[in-house]
Amino acid sequence: EIPGELKLVMTGLPDRFRKDTYRQKCKPIDKDRVEVTITALPVKPKKLQRPLVDPNGGANMKSSLAVESDHADIIALAKKILGPEKDAYASAKKISTWVNTNIVKDYGSSSDRATDVLRLMKGDCTEHSLLTVALLRAAGIPSRRIDGVVYMLNDDQVPALYWHEWVEAFVGEWTQLDPTFGQDVADATHFGLGEEGSAEITPLIGQLKVTDVL
Repeated sequence: EIPGELKLVMTGLPDRFRKDTYRQKCKPIDKDRVEVTITALPVKPKKLQRPLVDPNGGANMKSSLAVESDHADIIALAKKILGPEKDAYASAKKISTWVNTNIVKDYGSSSDRATDVLRLMKGDCTEHSLLTVALLRAAGIPSRRIDGVVYMLNDDQVPALYWHEWVEAFVGEWTQLDPTFGQDVADATHFGLGEEGSAEITPLIGQLKVTDVL
C-alpha cells in the first residue's frame, strides 16, 4: 500500500550497500544483522511542467548506447503517449503505465538497447525499466534505473528476496515507479542496491537473506 513501510532484518548485506536514502534506512543490529526500513510515500503535488533540470548535473538526462533517449523512434513514442500532457509526474505515470500495459512479460527475452525493446515489445524488468527511462528522458524527465531486490511471494508461496529492476524519476522530487509491476510508486517491498545495471550486486543473490520482518 502507499504510503507504506516495511522493516526487514537482513544478513549478508555488506557495508557499502548500507546507504540511507529518502526511501530506505539501515541500522546495524550486530556484526551480521542489519535492520532495513523501507518507506514508500506518495508524491507531493508540485505541478511542475516538463522539461525539468536534472538536479544531479545532467547525468540522468543523457542519451547512451543503451538508453537511446535521443533516437527518433523513442522521441516519437514519448510524444504519442503524452500528447498535450505537460505535468511532470502525470507524464511519468503515463509513460510507466504505457510500458506496463504494452510490453509483454517475457522472462527469457533480453535486449541491450531501448530500441530493441521497442522492436520486440517484450522482456522482463530490465527491458521494462530500460524503455521507461529512455522515454522519460526523451520527455524531459530526469530518470535512472534502480537495481535491487524485491521481497515477495513467488510460486512456491515462500517469501524471499528476488533480483529486480525499476525506475527512479525526478518530478520536482525523486520518486520510484515500477513499470513491470504497474506501480506509480514502487511499494515498500523494493530495496534499492545500485543504479544503471550495476553488476556489483550480483554476488548478493543467494547471500542476502531476510531473517525477520518487524
